Amino acid sequence: MTRKIIAALGAGSMMALGLAGVTAASAASNGNEDAANAAELQAFQSAKVSLTDAIAAAESKTGGKALDAGFESGEKQGATYEVELVKTDGSEIYAMVDPATGAVKVQAKADDGDRQSGDADDGDGEMNDD
Repeated sequence: MTRKIIAALGAGSMMALGLAGVTAASAASNGNEDAANAAELQAFQSAKVSLTDAIAAAESKTGGKALDAGFESGEKQGATYEVELVKTDGSEIYAMVDPATGAVKVQAKADDGDRQSGDADDGDGEMNDD
């Protein structure tokens, strides 16, 4: 009988330790997420170009009308404003606006809603025309 109690207590302790590990990992993950959010907020607050100005620049460059806009930052791409626009022909495109310079890069929107990575703007208002 003593063995059964010890085995049950041992299994219960292992489960408790497992749950504590998951909780600790979750807290660490939340800590990383909080740090990333704080870094993104800092990047947004220090941007020289406002969201309003980024939308205006994207609309001016593309001739489209903004449908959605936001600020994104990450390790790979750095900080950027992402503006989704609708052109007069009904097509949807994305514009990436540099928050430091206001430079605009345009990408077409694929049928599934994702950006097409091969499309680029060479400055003449047309996409992938060389």
